[in-house]
This record gives sequence, C-alpha cells and structure tokens, in this order.
Amino acid sequence: MFPIRLEAVTPFRKLNNNSRRINIHYKKEKKGNKNFIGNFLHNKTQEDSDKSGITQQFIDMQNARLKDKHTQVKLEQDAQLNEEHTQVKAGQDTQIEQESVHQNVEEQENLLETDKVTISLNQGELLIVTGPENSGKNELLLQIAGIKKIHSGKILYFDEEKLPRNRKNYLIYVPSSQLFFENRTVEENIVIMCELANIPFNYASRKIKPLYYIYGLERMKHTVVKDLPKSINSILSLFVMEIIMPEVLIIGTQDFYGDQISEDFFFERLSYIKNKGIAIAIASQRFGNLNYADKILLLSEKEILFNGTKRDLEQLSTGQNIEIGLMEILEKSYHKKFGK
Repeated sequence: MFPIRLEAVTPFRKLNNNSRRINIHYKKEKKGNKNFIGNFLHNKTQEDSDKSGITQQFIDMQNARLKDKHTQVKLEQDAQLNEEHTQVKAGQDTQIEQESVHQNVEEQENLLETDKVTISLNQGELLIVTGPENSGKNELLLQIAGIKKIHSGKILYFDEEKLPRNRKNYLIYVPSSQLFFENRTVEENIVIMCELANIPFNYASRKIKPLYYIYGLERMKHTVVKDLPKSINSILSLFVMEIIMPEVLIIGTQDFYGDQISEDFFFERLSYIKNKGIAIAIASQRFGNLNYADKILLLSEKEILFNGTKRDLEQLSTGQNIEIGLMEILEKSYHKKFGK
C-alpha cells in the first residue's frame, strides 16, 4: 500500500483556442517582360483586382460558414502581396516574379494535448520533480497535495481518493514562498507551527532542543525571522517538519540564494527524514540534488520528458551520469520542438 499513487494523471492541459485557422498559400509565377514600367503597372492593377476578388470570395465563404453554424465570428483579413523582386539588366529582357495568393479557412477542433503520469511513492522514498524554470514543477506538486485539481486520472492516498480524516498530519505541503511570520522570532514561529499542527507542547519541546544544535539554530532562536539570511527560511521549514513528522511531505521549490552549504545540508537532512519512513516529493531546479532521489520526474514547459528511477536514467545516458542523461533528454526535446 503506497502513501501516494498517481494513476494516469493528466497534470497539464494545453488548448488551441483557434477553432478556425486561415492558411495563406503563395504560388510564384514567372512572367517574361521587356517593357518593365508598362508591365509593372499592368501587373499591379491586376494584383489589386485579384486581391479584391480574393477578399470578397473569402468574405462570402466565411459568411456561409457563419450562417450554417449560427455563430458570430469576427475574422480580420489582412493579405499583403510580397514585394516584387526585379532584376534589370541593360540590353536584356527582365522578369518579374509575381506571387498569387490563395486563402482558405480550415476548421480545427480545440486540440487537447496531454501527458499522463503514473507513479507510486512509497514510505521512505524521495521523489524529485525537476526541470527548468516555469516547467510546471510546483503546479504538479499542488495537484499531488490535493490543493489544485487534476484534469484526469486519479491520485490515491493509501488507496483512497480523498485525504483520510482520521490521520493527523497525514500530508503537509510546504510552499516555495515564505512560510513564517517575519516579525516573530524563530522560537515563536516554531511554537506557532506546532500549535497549528496540533502537536502537544511537551512532545514538541523534547524534540526542539536537540534539533536546535543539529540545525545550527541555537544562537538564532531569539532572532526575528526577517533579520535572518534568506536561505535559513528553507532550513527552518524543514526543522518544523522534522518535529511534526507527517506521513507525506510535499515541498515546493526552495530558494537557497546561492548558499551551497545550506542547500547541501537541507537535502542531506531531507534524506535522513525520508529514511524514517516518510514519503517525500520535492521540486528542484538543480540537477545536482538528484543523487538523493529514489524517483525522478523531469518536466519541460509542462511536458513530462522522463519518469523513472536513477538506474533508468543512467541506462539512457551515454555518459552513465544522471545529470548528463537529463541534459541529453532536454536537448532532444528542444531539437524536436524547434526542428534543429
């Protein structure tokens, strides 16, 4: 029985709202011309006439579609003829390359582009959702936490579709934004968070004292949070989670502001908590943290590029390195998308 299981979940949906699309096709025709000035004026007059005819034909066709469907569609049409390129050589005939325009409206249904993900997160496992900025990491974690609605599929918590009411502190979500009261001290914030989680003060106090030394917060406990280095906020969040010890812990992307020591300590301690039997999912932009992961989910622009274990990733990588493997997957997706 897994604490969290995603069954064919569609986390992201992309809609193409253009149900009608105008396609403009250009056909080039070469015409010989000895009298450049006279032929140019003749062609220009003819092009304006053709343009007017095409415009009227397009309007008639669109009005017929609107009448059949009983809808109101505004469609602006701006068809421009490309500039005519001419090459004039003394004593030689010149050619004008004339482009004729053909327009048609294609009906196109709203396309639903989906990526489905199926994954089970067991007790004592760490899932790292990674990918570039704005790839959808935090959105997916909000859905796993039950805060945001999924588009299709099921998210099960101990095989139930709803969070169990009879389990205290079953699942806790730590946002990527500020969690604490900035004008309160570290100690006051810890007490407040424990009260919100219904943790008895006697139980919390027995755990708080040794954790102060482990986390290096003994000298900071009477300091107001806003006066602390920003990287300490993530450390302090994990401190509180270690007191509460939920069965499932979901953490949004944490910013360590370039403090590598704090970031390394955070993930080492997260791995320690995981080994206590907690199922943890966290978003991270840094591939260097993936060595702590049991399962990895790679996203890019709200597309799921990889879903598996470190071993799966090492087998895909030519360099037998998970960071290189992820970079190769990202590069392939970019080449496929941009045709390079």
